[in-house]
Amino acid sequence: MSRFLLLAVLISTTTASRKIVADTFQSLDSSSTSWSVSNGTLNFAASIPGDLITDLSRGGVLGDPLYELNFKRNEWDASTWNYSTTFTLDASFSSSSAVWVVFDGIKMVSDISLNGIALGYTQDQFLRYTFDITAALKKGGSNTLVVSFPTGKDQRNSEQRWMSCSGG
Repeated sequence: MSRFLLLAVLISTTTASRKIVADTFQSLDSSSTSWSVSNGTLNFAASIPGDLITDLSRGGVLGDPLYELNFKRNEWDASTWNYSTTFTLDASFSSSSAVWVVFDGIKMVSDISLNGIALGYTQDQFLRYTFDITAALKKGGSNTLVVSFPTGKDQRNSEQRWMSCSGG
């Protein structure tokens, strides 16, 4: 029952012949941007790409998930977990007409926001999600991207989440 956030990138796009073509790219993974995970009480570093169970294990909240039944401990599932990062847009985006954030593989249900503005939600780990962030983006300043994973009791989780073919 892991919640998984794989990859987030920003792209600048132009439209040619009804196709969206990326002409600028900025990665938002842990190698280029600092991420944290928090439930309102606990806050610690997160790895992107990565998953919540591994981050909880690194943060000392959950024991080794491969030991006995540690991964089935549900105390952690009673919280909404928020992955967040603050970034500044690369200068190469200054003339961009549109900027999108792209997520490859978010498991399962999550809500996405940028600078406090809701962008949308995800509900299927096998889809790529793209959100136009042009209106919410601060091109000359800091931007905060948040991916919130609701509690296991969230109605959307009961409909979508349990035991997908990746094991959880």
